[in-house]
Amino acid sequence: MPDGQPKNERRFAIALTALYAAWVLFVAIHHEQWRDEADAWLAARDMGLGQLFHWLGPAGWPGLWYLLLMPLAKAGLPVVAMKLLHAALAIAVVGVIAFWSPFSRPMKALIAFSYFISFEYAVVSRGYVLTVLLLFLIAAVLAAREHRYVLLGILLFLLFNSTTYGFLFAGVISVAVAVCAAARREFSRRLLLGAMIAAAGGLLAFIVLLPSAHGAPQGHMRRWTVIQYVLCEAFFPRVEHYYPAYFRQSHGNNLRAYAAYYGLRAAGLLIVMSACALVAIRRRWDALAIVLLCWGAINYIGVFKWFGGERHAGLLFVLVIFGLWIAGTRGQTNWAGWEGVDALAYRFSHGIFALSLVVACAVGVKWCYRDIRWDYSGSTEAATYIRDHGLIKIPIAVAGGAPAESLLPELPGTRIWYAARQDYGTYVDWGRNWREDERITQSETLKRVNRQFPSGAYLLLMPGQPLKGPGAAGYRLIFENSHYLFEHPEERYYLYLRE
Repeated sequence: MPDGQPKNERRFAIALTALYAAWVLFVAIHHEQWRDEADAWLAARDMGLGQLFHWLGPAGWPGLWYLLLMPLAKAGLPVVAMKLLHAALAIAVVGVIAFWSPFSRPMKALIAFSYFISFEYAVVSRGYVLTVLLLFLIAAVLAAREHRYVLLGILLFLLFNSTTYGFLFAGVISVAVAVCAAARREFSRRLLLGAMIAAAGGLLAFIVLLPSAHGAPQGHMRRWTVIQYVLCEAFFPRVEHYYPAYFRQSHGNNLRAYAAYYGLRAAGLLIVMSACALVAIRRRWDALAIVLLCWGAINYIGVFKWFGGERHAGLLFVLVIFGLWIAGTRGQTNWAGWEGVDALAYRFSHGIFALSLVVACAVGVKWCYRDIRWDYSGSTEAATYIRDHGLIKIPIAVAGGAPAESLLPELPGTRIWYAARQDYGTYVDWGRNWREDERITQSETLKRVNRQFPSGAYLLLMPGQPLKGPGAAGYRLIFENSHYLFEHPEERYYLYLRE
């Protein structure tokens, strides 16, 4: 909280954070984990530190999120502990915005309840919430008048180890801060100490992220459409999946569909450019370089490496908030005679961003409502059936790979036998070519399962699609998800009993 802030602003910040906390906690306890959430929990629960260190590189993640989960998972707590921890971090994100950001009250509220801050980075338990929290804390430090380099170094150390994107963002911020300090001829012990702390974090994350020689091969596909997709999804999340298709399918108006399709992307680009223009007018060249270079990092990973959809696109949304945060409040221009231009740039950048936030808030409310009413994944329903019907002690064989692990956080002590890799396990073995697991046929699955379990009763779990001709193969369907799955239909489970 900035010194001298009025009490009514403190009351607003407390009220906004409390309201957000109640909302997110309510949605989080109704959320069903899917495989990416389950994988982190299982890895933290079932690995030692040394094994985890070697596993993280092929998984493509630094270790901070896993280290936070490890004490909870190894203490035998239920998986809801992960959801509560993640919700607490999301509440901290909004607390930082409410107490320390320079935005107006309406803007703070819109950001807090936008899709990414209220759902994607709050309810879905992934390490991205750490990147968001640390970026906003760094924004608060960089926007302050006093340079607190040791604190900045600690935050960068953590950001390096939050996510792969956080690793790249921290590298960009470190270089930008160093260049600005050198330009000011500012050299101090605190600056050197902060730099050493940040460099240590970068080195640690680099060592952890070294890839495995035996992992899934990198594809040669170049997904150039990701660049325009990110511009749309960052500020109008989930919208293009509905309205352009609606115009095209319901009205047969392709021109209107294309206008909506490219209009959303143009609007996203305008939001980014207007924010960058304001930052430039305020002569915050460090913030301008950070936003543009980090945006480039998002596009590079998405085009050449891997793109995970909305959760990756949302980091551009976070970067725009980062840039506007450092740009400051109305009337903070450093250019004499540019007051009018500065006021116009401020009103335009904040105005157009606020309009997109209204849309993002509507989507956020809709997705939270859907998660409360329906199931995000079929994992909880399937695990509840196995547990309530006393089937935990019966061996479970699984076709395919990762989708099956979503059940295991709710079945402590249970391992499953993966027909694809022909071994027992819980978490995904990222150190092997895991993409091949998804290509195993049903006939090959049955051959391998029959070899592993030549006699006795066992369960066969089929994620995504039912078994063809189960009766002829000696299987009886005993469970199928009955709840509507609004987000991950590939995690609809069919459970068969072989007696």
